[in-house]
Amino acid sequence: MSICCGYFAEGKPTMNEFALIKRKRVRPQKLNVKRLATNGDVWQIHGSFGGVVVRKSSRTDDYELACWRAKEIEDAILEGRWDFRDGVVVRGKEAGRTFRDAADKYLDERIATRGRPAMTEERMIDQLAGYWGDTVLSEIDEEAMDAFVVWLSRGQDGQRLAPGSVRRKLNLFSPIMKKAVALRWLERVPNYTKPKVDDERDVHYEVEEVEALLDFVRAKYPWAELNFLVLVDAGLRWNEACALQCRDVTKEELVVRQKRVDTGGHGKTMSRRIPLSTGLREYFDRKGWPSKTSEGLLKGFDGGPINYASTANLMRAMIREASEELGIPYLRIHDLRHTFAFLAAQAGADLGDLQTLMGHKRIEMTMRYRGHVRSRAESAIKGLRVVESSKVDSSEVLAEALDCLKMVVRTGGDSESLADAKVFLEKVRVEESV
Repeated sequence: MSICCGYFAEGKPTMNEFALIKRKRVRPQKLNVKRLATNGDVWQIHGSFGGVVVRKSSRTDDYELACWRAKEIEDAILEGRWDFRDGVVVRGKEAGRTFRDAADKYLDERIATRGRPAMTEERMIDQLAGYWGDTVLSEIDEEAMDAFVVWLSRGQDGQRLAPGSVRRKLNLFSPIMKKAVALRWLERVPNYTKPKVDDERDVHYEVEEVEALLDFVRAKYPWAELNFLVLVDAGLRWNEACALQCRDVTKEELVVRQKRVDTGGHGKTMSRRIPLSTGLREYFDRKGWPSKTSEGLLKGFDGGPINYASTANLMRAMIREASEELGIPYLRIHDLRHTFAFLAAQAGADLGDLQTLMGHKRIEMTMRYRGHVRSRAESAIKGLRVVESSKVDSSEVLAEALDCLKMVVRTGGDSESLADAKVFLEKVRVEESV
């Protein structure tokens, strides 16, 4: 069906045509066939149709053939078979590319360039492909994306997903669509609104709760003790902990070599050095220090290489079990990292120290812990307007007190000498408290 000059030539529009016109907010138009002085007798196809601007030569001087080609372009735009970059009608197997095709291409390139992704990422790709399935890419518009975001927020098991989980899935959806644009299967990635994430979340354990959790793990699940220690005593992200190698441990520090791509605003530093805590030193003294090899530092429950997803699930189950038995709060694995920041701040680390230890690229990310950093304001206020010259020299006071004590010894302790000694001793006590 062709849309012509503000009305529909064949009566009432179809739902697809009506949705297209409503979405693009343009009047129904047709493509014009005309001649330009610079192109001689060749007919040119010009105009805007369905929000798509077309400037293309018909490559013929036959007017009827040029009109037929203009009609073909209109149909291709409606059916999603128009290549927006090259300005050609896509035919054969390239026509009607689906989201599943784009997801497969993205995954193949991801494996070829950076290796197979984590199991969680593959599951999210399968989940996205399960929702969109064989949906033609051109049909994924703003309205469809809004419905998709609502579907993600509700969760697949009836449990509402947190905004951060929704954003992680959307962050994977975007590169798949960008891959389709790069392959010229799509004009652009549709706009959509990401849910707002509360970046100020800071839930942590107190010192007594941390000790109780570690004692519980050490007694019932000794293989996971080091897994918890590198989170609580070093503040690592879970993916950084899984990437640790034996050679990253020295007698003085723990070297984090995990490389992270800048995500635009929340970038992660590529490497950092964290001083080894007393808890980690005691663990390695008891279990043995690791060798200088590239073997993974953390182990799974069976003693083999650690698995990112399955080990994390087991650790969550341990935290839940400890929560029920010990009466401590149930927190996420990532909250153990917040616990490290809280304990470090309580021990005297300032915001600059925390930024370095946590691997934050921007100080704004570290400011969530500002309430835990001990303030120096109290000691500073005590020293306000204290005139230095009015302070008594402690060395002089001590010398005078010593002379008085010597006098007490020589005189046998008469009342006057004892009174003088008490006065000078009181001066010494006052001076030490200032």
